[in-house]
Amino acid sequence: MNSAQETYARLGLRAPDEATAGAWDETQRSYPGNTGGAPFVFAPEYVARCCADLRFSAEVVDALKLAAEECHRSEDINRLGWHWYQRLSIGARIPHFPAVWELNANWARLFFALVFVARSPRVLEFHRTRRIVHAISIDTLSDLELWAREHKRLKGQWGMHMPGWLSNHFTGRLFKLGRLQFESHNSYSDVVAYRNTATQKVVLFAGSGAFRADGQYASADRGRERAAFTAEFSDDGSRIRGHPVSPRGFVLQKPVELNSAEWTRIFGPGDPVLGIHIAATGPMDHAECGSSMFRAAPFYAAHFPDRPFKAFACGSWLLDPQFEKYLPRESNIVRFLSEFYLHPAPHAHDEQTYDRVFDNAHIDVNVAPQRSALQKAIVEHVNSGGRWRAGSALYFPDDLNWGTQVYRAMWPKGLNL
Repeated sequence: MNSAQETYARLGLRAPDEATAGAWDETQRSYPGNTGGAPFVFAPEYVARCCADLRFSAEVVDALKLAAEECHRSEDINRLGWHWYQRLSIGARIPHFPAVWELNANWARLFFALVFVARSPRVLEFHRTRRIVHAISIDTLSDLELWAREHKRLKGQWGMHMPGWLSNHFTGRLFKLGRLQFESHNSYSDVVAYRNTATQKVVLFAGSGAFRADGQYASADRGRERAAFTAEFSDDGSRIRGHPVSPRGFVLQKPVELNSAEWTRIFGPGDPVLGIHIAATGPMDHAECGSSMFRAAPFYAAHFPDRPFKAFACGSWLLDPQFEKYLPRESNIVRFLSEFYLHPAPHAHDEQTYDRVFDNAHIDVNVAPQRSALQKAIVEHVNSGGRWRAGSALYFPDDLNWGTQVYRAMWPKGLNL
């Protein structure tokens, strides 16, 4: 049996990482070619049938079939494809920078797109066992074509530059419900949330960390500003002590102390959440976003009762509260972020903002285009000495009342605890 190292070397790839090498022998034991069977992952006719089921456009199907023909001729590529096909079967994630990216070849650019396509019959069958409407399945998996088109727009060639992200779709972790996508996972944040038993108001506390005077993490903007205070949190069952977070996205420097008998803990680090993702499919119509939010909880309760969640969570460049200084209140971005309980994100920086707005994460704002109000706002803020950064947010299902800015309504004059 060929080792992962030997296969990678013949394909001109750098040595496989430890996880890939460690799982290689197991996946290769079931490789169809071992017993005289025909490998199907890259079989052009199989790819064509899967694409038809996914309702991909003709030009995308043609590009995938051409790449499949290249892959299918090589046993080493077939073995590599089988390896990732099997790894996705157990829910493994694809590396953020997979080795095949290093090759300037058509098959390499579409390699993981083809693996996903090959996986699609199993994914669709999984959806059927969960009684998910077929239209939702197709809408969810259509993201593959979206990303392939985005690659062609940016690079001039068909490809896929976010295979790690697409593994969520093709392992049943993510679903598109209207304008928004939702992914079940555990919280990455260390914020803690409490609800007042009498007023039902919600307050977030920073779990720990060094913060600047503006209430952002000292690690934000690559740590360019000095820390002003260190947040600490405790709840001994009698008193809750810590630094509260404003719904507008910053930690208060002055700590507070609350009576534990008057507050119920509703959220903490590692708790299950429903992650919100905003696909680049057009304007973020506010009503459509709200419709997606209202659909999500009953969808997961009906189809995934084994995946309960305590909050909606979102991390995005769109959640930078600084947009409120530059964009009108009626803009989709401002209306969207104003609905959530915002909180700072550690190590937040501006690369995602530049990448999404200018297609260049490292663009010089002095030469950046200013064709839209958003682009003008980005440049104006930087020229005035500011920095953009991604933000994070929570929204608790019991509070869902889209369009009312519920957390700001709870605290119209600030966090007067």
